[in-house]
Amino acid sequence: MSPRTVVTLLLASCAVTSFAGCRNLFQPCGLTLVVTPNFDSTSVGGTVTFRAAEGGGCGLAARGTVPRGAAWRVHDTTVARISAVSSDDVVTVRGVRAGQTAIVASWQGLMGVAYFQVN
Repeated sequence: MSPRTVVTLLLASCAVTSFAGCRNLFQPCGLTLVVTPNFDSTSVGGTVTFRAAEGGGCGLAARGTVPRGAAWRVHDTTVARISAVSSDDVVTVRGVRAGQTAIVASWQGLMGVAYFQVN
């Protein structure tokens, strides 16, 4: 197969796959901490659950290993507060007042961020 054919096939396969999938292929390799969902919202008094998972930044590495012992924090505690953390590193966050804040998980030198909006 000629180099031109290989390049053409690579470009065509990226066009067929989702843009996000192709973008992940070009991220630097290494472990990451992923917080899902990466954005969520609720009303004042409502709660949302976030989960931390270990992942690979290459787009080819498997994602989903749940780290044990992640430390959670809310960037702006006037907007939201952590109401519960379960043993499988799932955190429940309660909205306190209208606004937006970051929900941050850290584990073994890795950090993952999600955003939380209170309406």
